[in-house]
Amino acid sequence: MSKLELKVYPEKCLRIKTKIITDFNADLSNIAQSMSKLMYINQGIGLASTQVGLDVSLVVIDIGDGIKVFINPEIVEKAKKETVMEEGCLSLPKVIVKVFRPEEITIKYQDLKGNFFTNKYNGLMAKVLQHEIDHLNAKVIIDYLDPVRRFFVCNKLKYSKNLF
Repeated sequence: MSKLELKVYPEKCLRIKTKIITDFNADLSNIAQSMSKLMYINQGIGLASTQVGLDVSLVVIDIGDGIKVFINPEIVEKAKKETVMEEGCLSLPKVIVKVFRPEEITIKYQDLKGNFFTNKYNGLMAKVLQHEIDHLNAKVIIDYLDPVRRFFVCNKLKYSKNLF
């Protein structure tokens, strides 16, 4: 496996809807480890596979209690009550967006061995999971902005990328 690198908007891979993982082998564990290292190096708390150019359904998260790996995560239930949180994204440097999300979610997912789980999450973990699952579905935080603000943010990102 080649070295993974963080992809930054407007990279096309950030707009790819991922494929379900069916092969639970050592490569998958290596990808999760590499993604985790990359997330820590960039001081993130979550990273989705599309952010490293992969089209598989894999997310790594660490909100302070150790790394968690979610394979094929799918939200199966959402609370009606929503809360707002300012969100940033490793693939959209220096962009902060206020996003309203359900306060609690239930997700179905698999672990690195292919075992199935269904769990409820709330608080920060629920927010991060929703953010990362958005990535797996080709959605990024700027999609929550009104069209005018999204236009200005996209132009700023394209311009700043050309500076480096």
